[in-house]
Amino acid sequence: MWVDENKDGIPNNKENKIPNLKVQLYTEDGKNAIKTTTTNKIGEYSFSNISKGNYVVIFSYDNDLYNINPSSTQDNTETLSIISSKIIDGTKYGISDTINIEDSDITGLNMGLKPNDKFDLSVKTYVSKMKVKTSKGTEEYSFDENDLSKVEIPSKNISGAEVTVTFISKITNNGNVSGYVTALKNDTNGEWTFNQAQNKNWVVGEDGSLYNLQLENVPIEPEGEIEVKLILTKTMSEEDTGIFTNIVKISGKTNEYQLQDINTENDESNTEFMISIKTGAKTYVIIGIVAILVFIILLSIINLKLLDKVDEKGKRKINIILILLFILLMIAIYAIKSEAHVYPNRFNTLIFLLLFLI
Repeated sequence: MWVDENKDGIPNNKENKIPNLKVQLYTEDGKNAIKTTTTNKIGEYSFSNISKGNYVVIFSYDNDLYNINPSSTQDNTETLSIISSKIIDGTKYGISDTINIEDSDITGLNMGLKPNDKFDLSVKTYVSKMKVKTSKGTEEYSFDENDLSKVEIPSKNISGAEVTVTFISKITNNGNVSGYVTALKNDTNGEWTFNQAQNKNWVVGEDGSLYNLQLENVPIEPEGEIEVKLILTKTMSEEDTGIFTNIVKISGKTNEYQLQDINTENDESNTEFMISIKTGAKTYVIIGIVAILVFIILLSIINLKLLDKVDEKGKRKINIILILLFILLMIAIYAIKSEAHVYPNRFNTLIFLLLFLI
């Protein structure tokens, strides 16, 4: 028994064999089981010591995974029996034509199973690029598929800033039959501006959502993938910042076999991105620099052994001051780290300087 992956009805060495498949020899009328066996690790089976007469062979198989290829032949040269499908008590079985046993052995009675046709299209969307245009100029940010898409705009530039977001939606065929996306829907809850000139394959639907027209006549082959781009724009104000969500859904699909999609949970993809106001970064950096400078000065004082010149009460005060300054230093480092994505070079330089001096 073998998996007839190319569906030509002829077994070959490249196609997988099926072990542990139940095979039964029945009387011609299919009422009495004479012998039962299972296929070995290379898909072979045999019956021995069979009396003369007419018989049929019945094969069990996993109906969820396979179906019978009725054109299966034996020995690649002669059709000894056609294996057809028969439903018994709601389960499909393979059954041979009548076999006449006389004085010689019969070989090559095989059954080819073809994988069941599966239709499954999925979509995943993400932000690939964000462009921020302010009175100070234009900056672009690129993101990978798994990145958190986030940009920060200085508070003094946020009002009137124009943010352009490029979304990429990947439609993947996870099944084994070709399929078409007849309707791909995009929804941003009306918060963003759609420009037809930038999105020639998209239109605004009667419901206010955006629909892509690019895929309707484009077949997506098994394991294939197609990317669709959408560009949206928004003019910002201080009240408009926060987390935004873009929703893409496969709302229509088809295939030549009229199969139903086996997994509709992956028909929709949501992607979140953030636009926030940049505040306080320079202040935190200045605090950090001052704290580190103070700490350096104190280290110099200690190295000069000035503590030997003060009494015990003075030493206690100096120790308290050192502890407080150390706490301030830790707060400053934390503040710098929190803003490290804004000033990464300054943060790295300050930490290196601190470790070197310590």
